[in-house]
Amino acid sequence: MDAKINAEWDSLRTVAIHRPGIEMFFGLLEPYASLYERAFSQSGAIREHEKLEDVLKHEFGIKVVHLKNTIISIAEENPEIRQKLIDLGHKGIDITGDEKDVEFARAEIHKNEDVLDPEHFFNIVLLQPQIEMSDEGGTRMIHLHVTEREPLANLYFMRDQQAVTDKGIVLSRMSKPQRRREPQITRLLWDVIGAPITHEVSGDGTFEGGDFIPMKDFALIGLGDRTNRSAIRQILQKGLDFDEVGVVHQPSHPLIPTNEPDPMVDMHLDTYFNVASSGVVVGLEPLLRAAKVEIFHREGPGEYKPSKDTTSLYDYV
Repeated sequence: MDAKINAEWDSLRTVAIHRPGIEMFFGLLEPYASLYERAFSQSGAIREHEKLEDVLKHEFGIKVVHLKNTIISIAEENPEIRQKLIDLGHKGIDITGDEKDVEFARAEIHKNEDVLDPEHFFNIVLLQPQIEMSDEGGTRMIHLHVTEREPLANLYFMRDQQAVTDKGIVLSRMSKPQRRREPQITRLLWDVIGAPITHEVSGDGTFEGGDFIPMKDFALIGLGDRTNRSAIRQILQKGLDFDEVGVVHQPSHPLIPTNEPDPMVDMHLDTYFNVASSGVVVGLEPLLRAAKVEIFHREGPGEYKPSKDTTSLYDYV
């Protein structure tokens, strides 16, 4: 599958989505720590998601790929994909307690790999459970405590775990620990559907797909709370081939009484700037005027030279 894009307004043919599930329930137990702006209705969010899928499929004729269903269905038929999912599951589960109980429990998981469904391991990846056992003595007198550790409550924001550029897929390294594991599961989806990874952000780089917007003759990358300099250097070197790239500094909001950018209000470039067509962009003018842009010109493969001039996003676009 050729996963590339030159402009935000190019025709969308295939889109990957993830219907929120049990992981959202755990996220809503503590919205702030789960990176939700506020509490909301889970059933309402699911209905909105279903409506979006219906519009994409039936009004625009776009092929919709479900993250979970696709991985599970292929894993049921393909032993290699099934084993990759199982391996992710083993990494995501932690067992504590008496040494003999822990050893027995881990042996049981491995022994039952062929019996347990692929969905079982997918849910382990989603919820990253910790199993704690304490033996009271006697036959099966075991206290069992299962704790979810950083469930992937934001996985359904499917733009962020990667970006699609003119070279291919750039896999993100998420800024927040609550989201750090998400690209592991979307990478498996790209493996399943045969979409190669052009570059994976690594080291101290952090990047999220909402900070990337391709504009045909140039591209924009947001710099701020979610995407840092290290990731941008990597993307310029290995992730794209646009002749010009504008690095957009996350602006502070004029209605918030601080000079520092708010980490949630405009966390990504696409939270205050969007592209409706080749001739129309939509944005919040005070933020567009406040956002500084550094301009980089391509001099060769992986080589970009910064311009001495800077401007605002409003003037640049």
